[in-house]
Amino acid sequence: MNSPNRSFETHTYFVLETPPEYRDFVSQTHEILTKAGYKSKFRLRKYGFTAQYNSPVIKRLALQFFIRENALHMYLYSGFIYSYNDFLDALPSCIIKELEANNDCRDCSPECAKNKCTINGKLYEKCLCGRTLFTVDEEVAEILPVLKKICNL
Repeated sequence: MNSPNRSFETHTYFVLETPPEYRDFVSQTHEILTKAGYKSKFRLRKYGFTAQYNSPVIKRLALQFFIRENALHMYLYSGFIYSYNDFLDALPSCIIKELEANNDCRDCSPECAKNKCTINGKLYEKCLCGRTLFTVDEEVAEILPVLKKICNL
């Protein structure tokens, strides 16, 4: 059997599937990251659509959106977000709270390369292989100005 038609796996189609109140957020995030050289990939998975962005600096996955049950969700990957220690305190408070609480270590060896970072004046050692999940709402969407600073835009 031939491979299925993947023409719908584009940014435009992903935006159309995004809940209407977050379409601008998704489009602005896409514009910021792609202008900064991030590579994007859009896929239809059995659980819903995904949009992934790989960082040109750390050569790893930085951010992922997915749509499930008519809600937009976002993973921030630790290798990305903790590489920008100077910007952590500028993140929205709901994101900071989750980053402080998250000690998720995924796919690591006992010799996990922890990254030292400071959040709200407190030193943390965070796993670079982890990720933190957010359901996008108005407060989470306030990450856009920080992404612009991270990407020097």
